Amino acid sequence: MILKSAIYEDPFKPQQKSASELVRGIGAGEYPILLGYVATTPKPRAEIPLWTDKAIRLLAHWQYGLGRAVAFHLRCAGEVGPGWLGWDKYQQFWSQIAQWSCDVWKTRISTTDVSVDQGEGQISVEALDEQGNYPQFPRPESGGGRSAGGKDDGAAGTEPGPGITKRIFQRARWAPIS
Repeated sequence: MILKSAIYEDPFKPQQKSASELVRGIGAGEYPILLGYVATTPKPRAEIPLWTDKAIRLLAHWQYGLGRAVAFHLRCAGEVGPGWLGWDKYQQFWSQIAQWSCDVWKTRISTTDVSVDQGEGQISVEALDEQGNYPQFPRPESGGGRSAGGKDDGAAGTEPGPGITKRIFQRARWAPIS
């Protein structure tokens, strides 16, 4: 039974409460003001480096079987915050999340890049395995990603070359500017 909405639309500044590989090199006071979040229930053994100003989990990560999972509970409908997409640590933040998530593949990630240009976002990972060879990434599919609501996010995946995997998504699906 749901007693109230889990979506909060109050401006807040993320609070960094603990160190984590995902937020390495980002100072506790460097986060931009965000305009909303989704309250969730924590997973057992999850590390939670970022919280809202009301002590609600904002960024959590954990091991899941042989893989890793990350949950960032930013409200993605409407404008997310005046400085979020233009934040000078935006690329570092998402690159470190992608790096941490991919490390379980036992590869050496040589580059991880996250960018947004003219409404299109792109996450690109280039890697070598322990022997210096290109790894075989899981075959990307058109769509197949999932939004917070569990629906196909429409993100397209490609493998433009050996050891490279890319996901491209439309910013409007995640954080439209009103």
